[in-house]
Amino acid sequence: MKSLVQLLLANVWQTMRSTCVPLMRWRQSAEASNPIRILVAEDLAINQLIAVRMLERLGYHVALAANGQEVLEKLKLERFDLILMDCQMPQMDGYEASRAIRSSASPEWSKIPIVAFTANTNPGDRERCLNSGMNDYVTKPVAVEDLARVLNRWVPIKSQRSPRSAAS
Repeated sequence: MKSLVQLLLANVWQTMRSTCVPLMRWRQSAEASNPIRILVAEDLAINQLIAVRMLERLGYHVALAANGQEVLEKLKLERFDLILMDCQMPQMDGYEASRAIRSSASPEWSKIPIVAFTANTNPGDRERCLNSGMNDYVTKPVAVEDLARVLNRWVPIKSQRSPRSAAS
């Protein structure tokens, strides 16, 4: 008997194969020399696995952080084009990490789009995310198409960016 995780991953894989292959191939060919890097801030291993698989199938390069403190440490060492931020994590939650990023003296950090990646669906959750400095909001579980749509809003194909935004 298959485990719940195997069934879930099989379902995610089937959905991605049937709906996202054209987008994935287009993004991979356009980004081969300068990949879009996404930092996923998520403390649960199964959610990390699902997010990484979805994002890699869409052609993104992915790094992981298990809490907000790790996000801040990784930002000091690497460049990211977008952060998918879980809101409820140990040590430092996504709200606090987003506020720290936005109040940082680093001009590069202030430009990074932060998308809430959360199971919180109560009234006011979206506003709380936006008020903490996040740019957008996606609820878990997320369909691959919805995730791709939000990501394309914030990290368009670099070859299509204007020279001014590509230089920044």
